[in-house]
Amino acid sequence: MSDEVQAELLVGRTVHDADGNRIGRVADIVAHRDEEDALVVKEYLVGPRGWLHRFAVHGLGLRLRRLAWVYRVPWDLMDLQDPRRPRATCRRDELKIEDLPPRKRGLARRPGRRLA
Repeated sequence: MSDEVQAELLVGRTVHDADGNRIGRVADIVAHRDEEDALVVKEYLVGPRGWLHRFAVHGLGLRLRRLAWVYRVPWDLMDLQDPRRPRATCRRDELKIEDLPPRKRGLARRPGRRLA
């Protein structure tokens, strides 16, 4: 397996667990820079509504209905031998669940400003 995978091949792809159950779609990839200034993946954010939370209007609606949450899949638990069909090497119930914040950065209204 290659050490590098293009991020655009993963975002939006459906992820299944070790038992073949659907976890959701890859919504985001969390990475940091190492000593050599290379990006190193820490974890993948995978959710049933996947990348839809990235869109402001729909994402805000999900947050208001408490449907905005994702699984955090550590990098070492994601099998990317076929980037078009990523899969977790553990079961869905073993993954950490995280609620998305109530508002995305940049969506907060500034006092005294009108939205329209």
